[in-house]
Amino acid sequence: MKFKILLAYLSLILIGVLAVWVVLAQVDSLSAPDHTLENSGKRSSVVSEMLFYLYRSESDGMQLLMGNKDYLSRYEDDLNAIYVSLDSLKSFSADSVQVARLDSVASLIALKEATLLSMIGGADMDAYNKEINKRISRLLPDSAALDEQLLASTKNIVRRDTVITKHKSGNFFSRLKGVFKKSRKDSTVIVTSTGDSDSIYVSVADSINAVLGNLQADIAGLQSWAVARQRGLLSKWAEDNYSVNSLIYRIINDYEMDMAAAMLVSEAKKESEDGTTVKILAAIAIAAITVVLFFIWVIWRDLERSNRYKKELERINKANLELLSARENLMLAITHDIKAPLGSIIGYTDLLSRLSSGNREKLYISNIKASSDLLLSLVSDLLEFHKLDSGKEELKILPFNLCEFFESVHRLFLPVAENKGLKLFLQVGVERGLCVESDPLKLRQVVNNLVNNAIK
Repeated sequence: MKFKILLAYLSLILIGVLAVWVVLAQVDSLSAPDHTLENSGKRSSVVSEMLFYLYRSESDGMQLLMGNKDYLSRYEDDLNAIYVSLDSLKSFSADSVQVARLDSVASLIALKEATLLSMIGGADMDAYNKEINKRISRLLPDSAALDEQLLASTKNIVRRDTVITKHKSGNFFSRLKGVFKKSRKDSTVIVTSTGDSDSIYVSVADSINAVLGNLQADIAGLQSWAVARQRGLLSKWAEDNYSVNSLIYRIINDYEMDMAAAMLVSEAKKESEDGTTVKILAAIAIAAITVVLFFIWVIWRDLERSNRYKKELERINKANLELLSARENLMLAITHDIKAPLGSIIGYTDLLSRLSSGNREKLYISNIKASSDLLLSLVSDLLEFHKLDSGKEELKILPFNLCEFFESVHRLFLPVAENKGLKLFLQVGVERGLCVESDPLKLRQVVNNLVNNAIK
């Protein structure tokens, strides 16, 4: 019973330890950092930083286009920071498509940088052209002030009169013949040729104005080309900005979708782990309840068995007590019933010993008396045993001679031993006159029982 109860307690303790271990393991699993979400957070931080530098680089680019070159150093630093952010994003991205997009963003940013530098160079050319136009305008003289300054030039004029003589075509056959023959060309005759000279007066200012006007027209064409080029570069720069922003927004959208998917996966994982934990704890609780019920049944069965055994023992004990009581009553009845006739036998034996004269008769009478005394001692022993069993016996301390005590025991059991073909010897190792104090009757009962058992 105790072992089973101890085993039940040990089983419950083991189940409790197992439950605590499972709960702690699940708590550690749930409290462990989610590297996917952590990487997503770092990636979002890098994207936000890259967007900050990208927007500031666009602002710095506008300042550079307006001619403020103090922003060039910060513009280059912003681009370098953007490249570093792109490299960091590559380390976080395992998807080849995302890596290709990041490479495209880096290429477009490099194109933006080249386009912006070209636009800055074009803006410097416009300023140079404006300065040239300004100086040319200063050099242009006033045509009204130079009207009086004339330059005379001589021109030779040649007149020629030319006469062309055509051949007659002839009839049909002549023309048909001319098809297969080499035709003759028409004749040209110069009749007269005369020459003349004239003087023309031209203004110097008009000549200078014509030259400088052509130059100014060329410069204006160059300016138009430069403006068109600047507009094209600006349009390309804007397109690159749009492409970069579109790619970045797509990347951000992909990252947000990845983060949302990672959060969903993490939530699903946590829900699955929570469900697993609940199932495990439920299984442990069911196992604990089952163990408790099993041991309750076992202990209840043992208690029932113990009660049954107890009742059976009580019944047997009651029966034994009844038997003991009956035995005691029987012993009392027998001892009292035997003791009275035995006393008569001993009395008559004493009378016969006085009346007999022969040695043989005396021997027989002495044997009868010894046997009667032995039987009387046995009856007395039964009475003493009854007194001991009931707790009514008391020791009676008396002085007696130890050698005489053992000699009487020897004389008592000597005929019994001889009847069985045994030899009973007496050897006393103490002085003959030695006296001791004890209960001689109880001691005689003990020694008689020992010798009697030895003879049997």
